[in-house]
Amino acid sequence: MEQLPDMWRATIFHAQSVHFPVALLITGSILWAVALPVKNGRGTFLENSGQLLVTLGTLAAWLAVLTGSLAEGDVARTICDPTVLKAHEQNAWVVAWVFSGATLLLGFLKFGKTTALPRKLFYALLLVLLITGTGFLVYTGSLGGKVVYQMGGGVYQPSADCNEFE
Repeated sequence: MEQLPDMWRATIFHAQSVHFPVALLITGSILWAVALPVKNGRGTFLENSGQLLVTLGTLAAWLAVLTGSLAEGDVARTICDPTVLKAHEQNAWVVAWVFSGATLLLGFLKFGKTTALPRKLFYALLLVLLITGTGFLVYTGSLGGKVVYQMGGGVYQPSADCNEFE
């Protein structure tokens, strides 16, 4: 009888950690962008909520990059086209760095350190970073989906009769 793989392996940790930055970064970016035209107290709440989610999402993105690096060795040997995995990894680094920059700018904005640039230009730069990061995030996720769902990367393939589950 074939032995089932251990549940405590890097590919599982990556799968568990990767969904947090996707949800947090996209939601945080949307909340922050929606807060821009709102002038009353709700705008501040939305802006603060967006900033918190983007910050937490950036930390989660770095965790996903780390767990992805740990899982790469196992996955690269089992998939048909390792160039897709490499593109996924490279884009994940871009996502983490772009959102790190956005988080840094959000911190400057929060603590009033925006004197080097006019405030509207600062907001525009931040919005461009959030949109760019979200675009890279969606593309990186689609590459990850291709690695898992089209090539079976990191996925256990049971035997035809599934007798290893008995």
